[in-house]
Amino acid sequence: SQEQALLLEPSNAYRRAIQYQQLEKLQKSGRDDQGFYVQRVSGINGVQLQLVRASQEEAKQHEEEERQARLQAIHDAAGFSAVFEMMRDSNKPAVGHNLSFDLTFCLASFAQSLPASWAAYKQLVQRWFPAGVWDTKHLARQLEGVFGGSTSLGDVYQGLVEGGLDGPVAEFLADQTSQPSSWGWPGISHADGYEAYQGPEASSHAHEAGYDAYMTGAAFACLMRLYEAAGSQPGQNESKAQQQPNLEAVQHLMGRLNIGR
Repeated sequence: SQEQALLLEPSNAYRRAIQYQQLEKLQKSGRDDQGFYVQRVSGINGVQLQLVRASQEEAKQHEEEERQARLQAIHDAAGFSAVFEMMRDSNKPAVGHNLSFDLTFCLASFAQSLPASWAAYKQLVQRWFPAGVWDTKHLARQLEGVFGGSTSLGDVYQGLVEGGLDGPVAEFLADQTSQPSSWGWPGISHADGYEAYQGPEASSHAHEAGYDAYMTGAAFACLMRLYEAAGSQPGQNESKAQQQPNLEAVQHLMGRLNIGR
């Protein structure tokens, strides 16, 4: 026959499994003349197997395409869970602003069903965020002398990064350190090609996921500097302007989340 394909008779799943096994034996027998590959075809009679005439090279190409399709299907089914797993495996600190609900939602959506007890939930958080979780709203609320009662993300970012709270910050540093002028903010910059969040129009991006994440990270860096100053030893006057913030300064607040009442 010169037909390019042979459609096998409809059969149930059990018989199709046997057909697959026998056809696979032929394909792996090492014969040069097997000349086909197997594909599944869906029609009015359900799923059927079809043999397609092909050279060895074409059969191998089809097998690789099938393998890639299966991998893609797994990837598509995983969705954002794959990103969530990469975040876990990076072993980096997780930072959010007023993130108790966001944290719970992400775990329920991309990790597993939420456990019934608070103790089990905390263990779940620790497994998925092994480097720790910090809430910038909770950190800001502990510094009432700087922020007063206004600790929204926009207010914290504007106050620390854009200088809106320079006065209260100067008073805080004068109260906590012997040389407040030596405690500069950490430098925050953007990679080449990502300048949209700089300049006078940057605030127009507020509530974009990327911009809110940037604001949270920048605020966290500045908050760590304030906690470093609060924990500094008398007489410590080393300039901090060009140093990375020290995570140890907020270690005691790891896992402490703001809870609305």
